[in-house]
Amino acid sequence: MHKEQRGSATYYALYKRGIPAFGIEASKSLPLLMNVRHHNLAINAFMETFGIVPETPGLNMDKPVLDYLIISVNDSLPIVVKNQQTLNINSGDTVLISHMEANYERGLSADVVGYGTLHDMRKKISITGPTRIIVKKDFFSCGSVYLAINKSEKNIAQGVSITKRQLLTPQIDSFKIKINDKEHMFSNNDHVKLINGDRFEIVDIIGGPGNPADMIVNFKGYVGNTSNNTGEDRGYVINTARDLWKRYSLNKNGISYRVVVTCNEKQVGELIVDLKEPVLQ
Repeated sequence: MHKEQRGSATYYALYKRGIPAFGIEASKSLPLLMNVRHHNLAINAFMETFGIVPETPGLNMDKPVLDYLIISVNDSLPIVVKNQQTLNINSGDTVLISHMEANYERGLSADVVGYGTLHDMRKKISITGPTRIIVKKDFFSCGSVYLAINKSEKNIAQGVSITKRQLLTPQIDSFKIKINDKEHMFSNNDHVKLINGDRFEIVDIIGGPGNPADMIVNFKGYVGNTSNNTGEDRGYVINTARDLWKRYSLNKNGISYRVVVTCNEKQVGELIVDLKEPVLQ
């Protein structure tokens, strides 16, 4: 009935070999461990139905870690860029990710933040500003490579180069934000204009040198996890009409709030959120 199913293992087992078969799927948006547990739950239910007594080994899964990306710039010979390194290119250069090497082979995706789609493997993408390539194993982020834009004439003459990010001072270039479920990009120190009641989510930060995973992104005046307030507010959907604490706003008037990024207790980025009341026009 559904043509897209005819290439599946379930279809082959049932229609080619006459073996009753069921396909079990779980959402890719689930964290990896929860995804596996959902599969186990469904499989165990089938086994119980057929009277099969399983011997269940312990669940032992290594944390996904990116080793390196192989990237071609302007159709040149591919180069190896390791996890957390910086690839320095010129504005307008095209990049193509041809290979990802990690401790898992399946379920890997590469996202050039602010460009392309959620999976940008083997796509030529023209880069006009600093960004980051995030590599995920299913929904779990396992590493990243930073793309920096040469600014001086000296660097432009040198063309493409690789820098070890760990040796450089952390900094933030931009913020990836969702406003009412729609994604936006804002530069460091920008002002975000919202209507009181808009839904606001800090998706991620795009940094220069320094690993964004080691930084804390704190919306001053909001607590995402009340039982364990670490100050990290990425991934929480904030209702600006009911979730904010007015006394933590600038001037304590409930109009402007700060999103502050820190690394080792040092501020490396900031975004200002300005609220205004809805008005009938």
